[in-house]
Amino acid sequence: MKKTFSWVQPHYRQGSKVRNNYYLPYSAGILWCYVEQFPHLMDQYQLGEVIWKREPVAEVVERLKHHDIVGFSTYVWNRYYNYEVARQLKLANPNCYIIFGGPEPPHTDITIFKNMPYIDCIVIKEGEVVLKNILENFGSQQQLLSVKGLLLNIDGIAHDTGPAERINDLDSVPSPYLSGFFDKMIENNPDHSWSVVFEPDRGCPYQCTYCDWGSMTYSKIKKFDLDRLNAELEWFGKKGIRMIMVANANFGIFPERDHLIADKILEVRARTGFPYGMYISWAKNQKQEVINIAKKLKDLTGLAVSVQTLDPITLKNIKRDNLAINKIEEIFRLCNLQNIPVHTEMILGLPGETLDSWKNGIYRLFEAGNHTSISFYTAQILQNSEMNLLQRKLHGIKSIHVKDFMAGAEAKEEIDETVEAIVATKSMPAEDMLQALLFNLYINSFHVTGITTLVSWFLYRNQGVSYSDFYDKFYDYMMQDPWFVNEINEARGYYEAWVRDGKIGHPNIGETIEISGLNLHYRIAINIYHKNLRQHVLGKLRDFVDLNYTLDAGLADQLFRLQDLYFVDYYKIADYPQTVQFDYDFINYLIAGSELDRAVEYRFEYRGYPKESLEFFCELIYYARRGQYTKARIYTVGQESASIDE
Repeated sequence: MKKTFSWVQPHYRQGSKVRNNYYLPYSAGILWCYVEQFPHLMDQYQLGEVIWKREPVAEVVERLKHHDIVGFSTYVWNRYYNYEVARQLKLANPNCYIIFGGPEPPHTDITIFKNMPYIDCIVIKEGEVVLKNILENFGSQQQLLSVKGLLLNIDGIAHDTGPAERINDLDSVPSPYLSGFFDKMIENNPDHSWSVVFEPDRGCPYQCTYCDWGSMTYSKIKKFDLDRLNAELEWFGKKGIRMIMVANANFGIFPERDHLIADKILEVRARTGFPYGMYISWAKNQKQEVINIAKKLKDLTGLAVSVQTLDPITLKNIKRDNLAINKIEEIFRLCNLQNIPVHTEMILGLPGETLDSWKNGIYRLFEAGNHTSISFYTAQILQNSEMNLLQRKLHGIKSIHVKDFMAGAEAKEEIDETVEAIVATKSMPAEDMLQALLFNLYINSFHVTGITTLVSWFLYRNQGVSYSDFYDKFYDYMMQDPWFVNEINEARGYYEAWVRDGKIGHPNIGETIEISGLNLHYRIAINIYHKNLRQHVLGKLRDFVDLNYTLDAGLADQLFRLQDLYFVDYYKIADYPQTVQFDYDFINYLIAGSELDRAVEYRFEYRGYPKESLEFFCELIYYARRGQYTKARIYTVGQESASIDE
């Protein structure tokens, strides 16, 4: 009789609730499809169930308890759920063999099996060949000790079998999409939409200490065959896949091949309408070739410039080399000229960062020319990262487990997942960290969301007003407004609760808009729309500028007209697209240094959904933050080059 092998790889719903969108469980699929190609194994084993979303634990255990082997693909978004399912499963059937894999199980902890005795074995790093070897040697503990790449539980003692050889020929690994692994899953869930993991290659040449990617996938990059990737993209279009997450660390590092992949994506989208969007981790050492690829994909995603920090001490501590600031400036300039959306990621709390260096880093991004999209993240401790294993004491890292840091998590979960967030370091004490979080809230609400962007940019360019001077003064001015004071004070209270209790406890805005620790810095922007305060805030901005800076009245009127059209009014979405005449060419002046005093026509376009509800629009402020739906695209009529295109 064949033994039954089942998988547990659940994820949260992705994006707005109305989409009911989930990731297909790629790891489970690719691992099983690899072993499935060996007839001698298929004579002995059969696939049971695949758990791909967070169903009630008791129901999952009841369905799996008679299965012989259960594999758990584990990362921060499902680890505690997986641990609890495995624990109860072992109680229900002590003979069920439980295998864990993925980046999260702390395989360097020698006490792991004392703490988690229900786990029989952990696969370290690549799993396809290792899983095949497990199944070939299953039933004999002595033989399993000869399988490289395992941490075995033998009477509660962890036995490391040594590193497994890396897969040199990735084409020996079948595609789970093309093999039909997911076909029934999609067919049996017609009320769901889907996101996919698309893996063009494996490996990362970088060893950033806060990350576990390089340590998990090795440094040398190995590629999947282009024909296979093209066939997968065809499958995505045929199956109506909404979102593609490109699961390599440096897309664009192979320019010729990655250009061809981009071309195929656009070809499939033109024929099928899918995908709607993409998430890409771009090559860190971005050159013109990468920018050219990003230009092709600008309607699906932007170019992410993931600097994480601009502080040289912090960069040294985390073993990361960013591009020089002049090269970053050139990337932003080229992207603005070619209508390529630019997105920058910054991580707060890395060792060496101070409150001042953090603020200065954000302002330097503005000075360099990124006014489109910035995401602020709080540094996390990942189990198998160097920061966790070697740097905690050295840098005085203090962390807490926070419960509401997962996109898609519901307010009431059966099993709370937590993220170990950094709340203080030697260089950034707890109070400074709180001030930095509030600074992120402030800057995100006004500059990143688009309320003050063009006005502050113009004053910087035209009158030499530094961003720090503008935003420090504007903050002091807004602190005379009772509404803004209340927003800041309430946000401070929620952040303090987050550090104290691991959860902010924020009530919904309206009936459905959930605010968690992950998206609290979008709270003010969401409230501005939900409470219809847009004109109030823009009026305060105009009063502030008139009080503090000297601008020609006619120019100021048109500058604020431009700012008003740029910062989208939810109640006037139907007015877009619209073309407006200006006496001053603000956009080309800001981006390309062109003459300011000349007449021009701009076309303003809204890129969201014209019939969306206010609640859905407010959810998009966070869930579709890279899309920047609060800001209009601005094109110069008759000139498709210099424009604002987030």
